[in-house]
Amino acid sequence: MVANIASSSPTSISFKPFEVEAKPAGTNLQGALDVKSEYFIGDFLRLHGEKIGRGDDVRQIITYHADNNDWSIKAECKEQLLNKLLAVVKGGDEQIHNRVFLDVIRDWYHGLDAGSKIENAVVAADHLNAKGQSIARMIVEANHKLGQGSDSIRLLDVGGNDGKLTSYVASHVSDYSGSPVHPYVLEVETGVSWDHNCHEVSTAHNVKNQPVKTIYYDGHDMSSGRVSGEDSSNPLSDGLGFDCAMYQHSLHHFPSPEIQQQSLAQIASLLKEGGVLTISEHSSALGGHELDLMHMVTEVYSDLHRDPEMSGAELESRYNAYVAKEAPANYFSQTRLLDMAQKVGLTPSSSTSISEKAERTYSMTFVKTDVANLNRDRSLEALLDPEALKAVSAKYQTSPVGGLMRSLDGGY
Repeated sequence: MVANIASSSPTSISFKPFEVEAKPAGTNLQGALDVKSEYFIGDFLRLHGEKIGRGDDVRQIITYHADNNDWSIKAECKEQLLNKLLAVVKGGDEQIHNRVFLDVIRDWYHGLDAGSKIENAVVAADHLNAKGQSIARMIVEANHKLGQGSDSIRLLDVGGNDGKLTSYVASHVSDYSGSPVHPYVLEVETGVSWDHNCHEVSTAHNVKNQPVKTIYYDGHDMSSGRVSGEDSSNPLSDGLGFDCAMYQHSLHHFPSPEIQQQSLAQIASLLKEGGVLTISEHSSALGGHELDLMHMVTEVYSDLHRDPEMSGAELESRYNAYVAKEAPANYFSQTRLLDMAQKVGLTPSSSTSISEKAERTYSMTFVKTDVANLNRDRSLEALLDPEALKAVSAKYQTSPVGGLMRSLDGGY
């Protein structure tokens, strides 16, 4: 997502001397890192920062979402930040407090001038539109009869926050299917802001569709659902069900594998027969602490965007509050996602490969139908078959299978 930034010019702040806190070597840096540790950032950099071939990954992790809607930071400036951070951990075995690294990031970010930035050629709305189109393609490729027999298509975005991406997906689903879409976001109210899209971007406009509505519920009981701004409406228990649903990098934020499984079971129960569920996630293959740090620095930059004058102490407090509430997250491999979805009666339809970037994203699409209706091997290898790639961007290249599928570019 693209973050929003205040319009005031960056403040030039001089770098302060580093305070290195000695601490007995009690952490095994070759084992799992403790993301809640007050020394986590330094431990991570010491473990990963010097490894051959990891420089680009670590730079992306540390500068994740540092760019914003108006400009992107030049690559050489991001390299300067990485060098500054690595310089802190060199030359000793002492563990260094997170606040030292947060000060470096804050001072670097505020010290960026106009020459450190390049104007973005693609605005946030274009990004959301392209992403929404890719997700819509995966949904409709999974079931080209989506919504047939009813006067509209119901879409549910689990953890969709501000609903802007939801609106773009709904717009493209409507264009592909020819049916109006009623889009909903499903949320348990938490107050966490990390996944919101740019405040300057409006929701997608499609004359056929209803506006996105947000359903709040207690996280367990479907009957507790309520549509924001409406007194009596509860689409979770009105018996109409949903034609399609999606999790866009939200399932890993559920607090345990058991609750993730419960959520998938709830969504499967809400889908109509032939309904489609698409999930985009981060692979756990390289270790969850890398992905956790990406989310942590996303929150750091979000705070700096909102309040350019934020003090170092306040930034550290915000960082600690986020870590206490949101870390560690529960990431999972494609294989485990397949297993979780099949346990609740969903049949895998297609999958992307894992992206080569540090966030290691992938997407998988499922249909609520008997496996006999999808006439192909359901193994992960078959789902990743590169011979039938149709999606518009490499991140969302999928391999649709037979039965319910067709090409959106024409023909069955």
